[in-house]
Amino acid sequence: MKPGTGMSNTWDYRFAFRAERRDDVPVEFRSAYDRLLEAWGPPIFGLFSPAMEDPGFIISRWHPPKLILVFSESLTVLSLDRQSDQVMTYELNRRDSVGYGVADFLLNCWLTLYPGASPDSGMQIRFPSRASQHYVELARLLLNWLECQWEPGLNQDPPSCAIPGLPPKLSSCLEAHPEFGPAKEFFFQPAIELRKTRGEKWANLLLAITPKGIVALTDQYRRDCSPYGIEITYLRLARVRSVDWCESSDGRRAAIEVHFGGVNTGLCQKWPILPGLNPYALRWIEAVKSQVKVMAKEHDRSAGLMG
Repeated sequence: MKPGTGMSNTWDYRFAFRAERRDDVPVEFRSAYDRLLEAWGPPIFGLFSPAMEDPGFIISRWHPPKLILVFSESLTVLSLDRQSDQVMTYELNRRDSVGYGVADFLLNCWLTLYPGASPDSGMQIRFPSRASQHYVELARLLLNWLECQWEPGLNQDPPSCAIPGLPPKLSSCLEAHPEFGPAKEFFFQPAIELRKTRGEKWANLLLAITPKGIVALTDQYRRDCSPYGIEITYLRLARVRSVDWCESSDGRRAAIEVHFGGVNTGLCQKWPILPGLNPYALRWIEAVKSQVKVMAKEHDRSAGLMG
């Protein structure tokens, strides 16, 4: 059923589908699609994302249908206004993009784009779990898009980011995503329940440094640890501006804090850390700093050769 009156048939679509040609684009989006083609040319990738009802609310909250278009230098999300069907446009330049995330928790799945000043300021796109392969495909393309890797042969899968000793759920996830490449260094925080703090629960958290990025895996869903789902976040090492260890004055709370920056945007990402794991977290922080320095030297060397 439609989420309101006066809505078009596009609100009734319940399936995601590829939409790169004009004939594939729902009629409400075609005028905006035509304008984008004039500015950017044909898209590299196009995906229609259906309207979604947000679970967990007493009163149903609907996320409008969207059209996701990836161009060589720009990513655009077209969305319908809930009341008027007017097309709203969210545009992200590749130089301002910091990373992306994909979460799959059974009936609650989403894609997150990270250009903003906090994790909550990026765009989050809900999608049906039965269409997850479409969004996995989009995420893999975004990884190449972020690094501007379009040369032949770069779509071949590199060595897996396999890490021994992880819970099967995390290991399986890494095996399914060899596009991240091998892990140079990692930090793992196991799920645990702290009885001394009234049963406070901590989810599994893996932070891995890959050749081009930081890969974060967690099974935290809202404030709990999900036995089924997982969220993957990929953030570009080339966008790292600083990485710090933050600790409360009483020493009870600590976090890894990484600041990323695009040309006109920034992102501060924090990962809370369990007491007692400080030495391992600090080692990971130093590894990030070292890798960022190596990448900066390689960039300067390449710029010098080109100059």
